Amino acid sequence: MLAPVVAYWWFAGKAYARGAAIAWNLFGMADLIDAVAIGALTGGAGGGIVFPIVLVPIYGVPRAFLIHSYSLIGLLRNTSGPPKPLESLHSGIAESRA
Repeated sequence: MLAPVVAYWWFAGKAYARGAAIAWNLFGMADLIDAVAIGALTGGAGGGIVFPIVLVPIYGVPRAFLIHSYSLIGLLRNTSGPPKPLESLHSGIAESRA
């Protein structure tokens, strides 16, 4: 529930946003590992495998883990950053005419 808050901090360029984003990605990865481990230890959905539900641990969890890891790699390498302010579309036209 706090991921949008961390994303807003990153978008707003707060000084603590990078550390919060790294911590939140690590927390998300730990949560995914924990969810799979608890599901495996408790027997999952209680018996039979229901087709649409089996797609979550087979497809959804690895995909979410990869998204977290790509985001974490970008944060640790400093290749990602908050968005830069947009310049006016007309600023180049006015300068070229002068």
